[in-house]
Amino acid sequence: MADRKVFACFYTDEATNITYRRNTVLQFGDSWDVIGTAILLNPGSVTIAADQLLDKELESLRNLTGIADGWQVVDFGRDATIRDWLPKIFNGYYAHKERELKGVILLYNLFNLKEPNSDKAKDIYAKVDSDYLYTSQLDIDLINKSPIVYIGWGKGLSPELTEQAHRLFESLDKKVISHYNSVMDDNVFYHPRAIQLGYKRFEKVKEIITRFEEALERDE
Repeated sequence: MADRKVFACFYTDEATNITYRRNTVLQFGDSWDVIGTAILLNPGSVTIAADQLLDKELESLRNLTGIADGWQVVDFGRDATIRDWLPKIFNGYYAHKERELKGVILLYNLFNLKEPNSDKAKDIYAKVDSDYLYTSQLDIDLINKSPIVYIGWGKGLSPELTEQAHRLFESLDKKVISHYNSVMDDNVFYHPRAIQLGYKRFEKVKEIITRFEEALERDE
């Protein structure tokens, strides 16, 4: 896999000591062309790296996302989702068509509260209110310019999160989610870890991989 860096915007609410992570960008090689977008449940274990953000990187991130502040280089070494599972969805690994990634994958979440334990994150989510909690309209506009979107926020959502999922799904351009059923509840949105665990065994996972890969190839 090409040399890569990961960037994200981090915001900490001093009153609650809760950290939010937004606008995560996985860059493979030197290109800033968008390969695709993923929308998962919530940010996990990645932390801010010791590396300094270069001026040319900040300029490219601003031009790409329209976001000027809060950018940091990410240490993703302990986060298997960003390190391994998500790139494999986009590079064709699970479809046995592995290819080198060159460009960026945009990563968003159903909610932006940073917590590696998803059950704990859902519990905290129910008690907080923040301007940073959800994907913004600016973000949605950028997602809709992406060639393709992979959704992996899983199942077992609370009524509040289900409502948010419907709002987000319905805001997506049909072209970027053409591999999904147009009725949100008729889909299964497997997290990349579930894809990793099931791509050799489960027919539903294989079907999702096949449909995603076919859509990805149409856009190339």
